[in-house]
Amino acid sequence: MSAALAATPPMFALLLLLLRRTALTAALGAVAVAVVIALLAFPTPLDALVNTGARLAPTAVEVAVILLGGVVLNELLAASGTQRRLADAIAEACGGRGRAVVVVVLGVTPFAESVTGFGIGVVVAIPLLRRLGLSARQAAITGLLGLVTVPWGSMAPGTLVGAQLGGVGFQELGVRSAVLSLPVFLLAGAGALLVATGWRGLLGALPDLLVGTAVLWTVIWATNTWIGVPLAGVLGGLALITVALLLGRRTGGGVLRTLRPYLVLLAGLMGSRLVVALVDAEGWWTAVLVSPALWLVVTVAVTPRLEGVDPGTARVCVAAGVRRAVPVAASAVVFLALGALLTVTGMSAALAAAAAGLGPAYLGVAPFVAALGGFLAGSNTGANAMFAASQAAAAQTLGVPALALVGVQNVSAALAIMSSLPRVALAAQLASDQESGDQKSGDSAAPADTTTPTRVLPVVLAVDVVVLLALAAITVITTMSAVSG
Repeated sequence: MSAALAATPPMFALLLLLLRRTALTAALGAVAVAVVIALLAFPTPLDALVNTGARLAPTAVEVAVILLGGVVLNELLAASGTQRRLADAIAEACGGRGRAVVVVVLGVTPFAESVTGFGIGVVVAIPLLRRLGLSARQAAITGLLGLVTVPWGSMAPGTLVGAQLGGVGFQELGVRSAVLSLPVFLLAGAGALLVATGWRGLLGALPDLLVGTAVLWTVIWATNTWIGVPLAGVLGGLALITVALLLGRRTGGGVLRTLRPYLVLLAGLMGSRLVVALVDAEGWWTAVLVSPALWLVVTVAVTPRLEGVDPGTARVCVAAGVRRAVPVAASAVVFLALGALLTVTGMSAALAAAAAGLGPAYLGVAPFVAALGGFLAGSNTGANAMFAASQAAAAQTLGVPALALVGVQNVSAALAIMSSLPRVALAAQLASDQESGDQKSGDSAAPADTTTPTRVLPVVLAVDVVVLLALAAITVITTMSAVSG
């Protein structure tokens, strides 16, 4: 009975999302239900609630600022034409379609998504894919399959929330997520090539796919291990773009000129970490100095001058970005509060005890539980807020390391976001839009057709299921081996 009651708040949130209510409405409704159930069946001391809120408040502020900064930055880059120029430069630098698809799926999309999040990687990728000659349906599917670095999207607030609620280290979770992402990169890339170029094209581009996967995975793993979690997706995507330029014997000058705002962000993040390492100090000021939230704000402030955006246009972009981001940031913070409430009241523990009733079989189910949250919430932050604590508690009950299930939660929830209905609808609309001058460039071979979400979703879901099966097998094998060893 206690497990059924504990499951009610997240299930209520999922129900509201299925009924097409906003994420904020779903989060607020779930919190209200959780409060009522806690009062009736999970009494919790007030001081425990206050301490939990105080501990998570800095994380909530950081997540909100990151989300706001990412959306505003995207508005400025769109207004300045930076995104269009980046796509044009990369299209020119790549040779055949196969290599270009690999660079878009494993380079451009991860890079853009890691900087700003919210599916912005798809917004950047799809016009380029249409110029490469892909049909609307092919471009929509291929663009969505590029959302492979969502654990590090928007400088990794979702992973930060997962670490906080799952009771594991932020860097530990980043490294574990990187390790588990290898099949994500490889299988999503293969699926994208198959859709864009067919079996013959996939076989012809296989060396590019293997090199691209190796570069992206190695840099993301190394960055999580030695530099820091927030930068991993950005550096991984940038590394792949650089390697593609070198393999294509291009100088990349056109690409680099379009990356100036991103380079400011990178310089701030890496420079601040170097300063903190040199002074060897810890405190609130060091946490602020290395925060991606701070450097996103700085980048937003300098981008209008760097990209030639006049003050009036910049003000319009900031206002539009804030309007778009406030509901998203608010829902992320409320979902975070929901996850904390489930944890401190013992509801997550009750859910974990029920899950443990499946025994070791739950290890194979865990990726699909996580994916359900990502699919319905359309947010890694929201999915982790709902289920990370429960996954950690299930791991404890089963006697396996918490990092094993929190890691698979983070990666699986992030993977399913590419098939979430808002992302699919966005991709179909972008790919079908023939009014844009970018998509009607004279040298484009893209057919003038349209597509719909129902023509896109089944293919993306099929790729997701294949990857989830691989993650389930990896989780069962590695976890059981660690326990038996």
